[in-house]
Amino acid sequence: MGRVQVGSWWRRGLAVSWLLLVAAVVLGAPAAAEAGDPPFDPGGEWVLVSSREDPTTDPAPECGTASEWAWEAGEQGLTLYVVPCEDRDPASGMWEWLAVAGDVVPGASEHDELVLWDGGRVVRAWIAEQGAEVQLAVLTTTCGGAGRDACVSAGEPVAEAAIAALPGGAAGVNTPGFTVESIGLSLVVPVVIIAIVVAPVRLARALARPRFASSSSADRYHDVTPVVSRARWRRRVRRLLWWVVAGLVFIGLTAVTTRDPSLAGGALVLALLPLILVLVGRWTFLRPHPVERGRRSVTGLGAEAALGTTLSVLAVALAVLVLLVHVLLFAYAGMFPGWPSLTGGDLERMDLPLLAGLRPLLRSMGSDAALVSVLAALPLLVGAAAVDALGQRLRTASLDDALAQDDRPHYLYLRSFDEDRLTLTAHLRRRGLVSALSMMRRVRFEEVMVRQLSATGPVIAIAPPGSSLPPIGAARASFSNDEWQQHVTRYAETARAVVLSATPGEIRPGYGWELDLIANRIGHQRVLVVLGPWPLTSLRRRWVQFCQTVAPVPFFAPITMPWVPDGVHLLAHSPRSGWHAWGATRRLDWTYAVALDEATRAYLPDWS
Repeated sequence: MGRVQVGSWWRRGLAVSWLLLVAAVVLGAPAAAEAGDPPFDPGGEWVLVSSREDPTTDPAPECGTASEWAWEAGEQGLTLYVVPCEDRDPASGMWEWLAVAGDVVPGASEHDELVLWDGGRVVRAWIAEQGAEVQLAVLTTTCGGAGRDACVSAGEPVAEAAIAALPGGAAGVNTPGFTVESIGLSLVVPVVIIAIVVAPVRLARALARPRFASSSSADRYHDVTPVVSRARWRRRVRRLLWWVVAGLVFIGLTAVTTRDPSLAGGALVLALLPLILVLVGRWTFLRPHPVERGRRSVTGLGAEAALGTTLSVLAVALAVLVLLVHVLLFAYAGMFPGWPSLTGGDLERMDLPLLAGLRPLLRSMGSDAALVSVLAALPLLVGAAAVDALGQRLRTASLDDALAQDDRPHYLYLRSFDEDRLTLTAHLRRRGLVSALSMMRRVRFEEVMVRQLSATGPVIAIAPPGSSLPPIGAARASFSNDEWQQHVTRYAETARAVVLSATPGEIRPGYGWELDLIANRIGHQRVLVVLGPWPLTSLRRRWVQFCQTVAPVPFFAPITMPWVPDGVHLLAHSPRSGWHAWGATRRLDWTYAVALDEATRAYLPDWS
């Protein structure tokens, strides 16, 4: 009896099974469905060579199965691709998803259709709409070796016949996704909301801001109001020009993305004029005032300052990422209608920046992606601003750090501790994310003063006993009740000038001791007296209280005389020049900065 070849039978059986399976798949596979009769006749010379239905468009929620017909006439080819949709937006979205290559042919459209040229072929796209029937039509003509203009002209009769045959005529194809309009809208909408909500509040606050008398018969008083007014108008013009440049560049770059070279080139060329104007103007008629320039600053040393820098960097990065995602979500939210899928191949074909990671997020948000992105961005931006504020405070220099890093003579800032919370509107400059993202634009008065004085020396101050994390502003050190006076005396004697606040809430013993120190016990008499931007009633009460306290003191008596008007911001003194004062009709960060700039320029030779 022969040996049974089990392995051989097994292999034969497996081969037969595979053959039967392949035969079943091949014989059972449905043939590609034909599209039926074409909707128009291109002419006697054209021969219909194929027609088919394209089911790849079926997954689109608001579009159906596409139909395609192809004709030939010698070396020329003609293809009509039609997709039925429920509305114009899905039809435009389907066109966007198809991502047909080509450059726009200006002036070639006769019926608002989009005309593209792609090296040997002309593509015409339009939306035919009649009642509830909406169709996206794409007509492609290949012309062999003919040039663009010849190919466009040769295809015009066929295009006329196709547009006339489809119901509803032709309407332009919109691109609701990544376009100049959509990206611009994502940026304009928040600005409009801020303008509606914030602008009236700011206008009311500006109108309610008190005006002060800022004129004096004495030549020792200097009104900085005209200087500030000119500087602010020059800055507004510069900023307007920069916004125009940024807007035109933005339009140009977005036009490159949307394959519109004529718009891109025109926008970038137009951007050159305001750019040249603002660059030339910065050195001539639009020259910035010195208070607008950057100032030398010192930061803390050690691990705490390094942690603060890290937190600020992370906060800024988070804010930039949140804003970028918001803009992209707002732009891509309009891409839902008419998109059957978005695979990796689609992304590569459509050249959509950063959409690969955002598409799942978009799908989860649904049709309200733009609104949801705003609601989600707000708490994230608030959190980033809070982290940045903490980082700034952590890297604030201590008194020892400031003196170690800046060897110039220092300013000693003496004030009542209740003035540490004094703020004013930030027109000139903002600090960090909190100020940049805040709609109310507030800045601490001490920051305004310290930033300007830092141009000529570090500013130091004594912190309240027991304070831990210092605010942003002057470099601080905290001393016990038994030793703070000896340290204040030492720092006052070696200061370039002693900066004294003249608007404390009340004259306490410690403040009275500081007044006596300045008037009677330091020999240099280099003093800068500053009035804080308190509300009108409070400011007058505080200034009258100060004047009544120092009037009997010969050193301070001159500044209590009538030659000092209500608008005074600060008064400076040196043994050679005596007292001079600077002020303005409004109390703004601009007016204080300009007054400090003029005072330090005038007195720096004496204070050196």
